[in-house]
Amino acid sequence: MPKKLFDIPFDGRIWKVVANPERHTLIVEVRKPSHQEVYFFELDLNSQQLTPMAHLEQNWWFGLQESRNDMVIFQEFNSKQMPASKSIIGYDLKSKKITWKQENLGFHHSNQNYIGALQFVNEISTLIFLDISSGKTIPSPIEVTENITPAFNNPIHYKNDNTYFVSIATFILNSKNHIAVEAIDYLELGQLILISYYICDTENKLTNCLFIIDTEGKVVLSEILGEKLPGIGIDTFWIYNDQLLFIKNKSELNCYSLPLL
Repeated sequence: MPKKLFDIPFDGRIWKVVANPERHTLIVEVRKPSHQEVYFFELDLNSQQLTPMAHLEQNWWFGLQESRNDMVIFQEFNSKQMPASKSIIGYDLKSKKITWKQENLGFHHSNQNYIGALQFVNEISTLIFLDISSGKTIPSPIEVTENITPAFNNPIHYKNDNTYFVSIATFILNSKNHIAVEAIDYLELGQLILISYYICDTENKLTNCLFIIDTEGKVVLSEILGEKLPGIGIDTFWIYNDQLLFIKNKSELNCYSLPLL
């Protein structure tokens, strides 16, 4: 059976989560849009210790992008309703401060050692490369690959006009007696099938449900991820190192071990 490892509530909406494979931690971005406040945390998955990232509290226009080794990479946006890329920032988790900043760049991709960035000149973009630790421009790597090994194993997202949606929705109806609407997130992993789906309540609002079954059809986990939702989400759960991660009620990060994998 899946075992709950933690459920951590945050004072705000969990906006984005990225994994740092080298430190075995998660970087969590939490926002309070009504106050234009943003907070960033590092969560140690071994000790479950949550550490606020210093000197970033007032940077509303920073968006979390990636974290590798001891660095966290942010994209800074212009303060507009439709934000445009302004710069890329490197934050050192050891010194707990911003150690470099490169202007007029947009984050494109990264791996353990470098960042691929789009440089904008006269509305024309060119792909350049930065050393992830120093932010200095480096020659193009011999093999340019984008996120060779993604940290998270994400589900496949099926909208209701996809033939797979119909098949999975029928399975949900037979298994849970629920009529799935809008979209389904689906993942087969080892001996488990993980399904996140939406049902309509009496007020025509959406409820996001998650359940996991084993190869014998036994339900081993069932959770409500959110209620009274105005719309659907994408990647409503993730797998990281045989652990299931999901956000509940927009502000609570949950984690289960999956021993059957």
